[in-house]
Amino acid sequence: MKKRKNNFISIISGIAFLYLIVIIFYIVKIHMDIRDKPNYSNEVYQIQTGDTLWGIAEANASNKTDIREWIAEVKSINELESCEIKSGEEIIILK
Repeated sequence: MKKRKNNFISIISGIAFLYLIVIIFYIVKIHMDIRDKPNYSNEVYQIQTGDTLWGIAEANASNKTDIREWIAEVKSINELESCEIKSGEEIIILK
């Protein structure tokens, strides 16, 4: 009976240890994702005639930022389904 109890305790301890390892890896991954993400502030931008998201991105994204990622984020924030923008509209951009 004592051997059975020790086996049960060993199994529970092993499961708890694996659970702890998974949690630690998850926390480290979240930390790495946050650290690697650029720190932006938002600004309202009024679209001018001839503006494109690519041109706005080139003028406002940092040198370290992938322009495609910047555009994807701006589209998401503004709930744009395409890159089509119209003169006079206001969008939120990342600075």
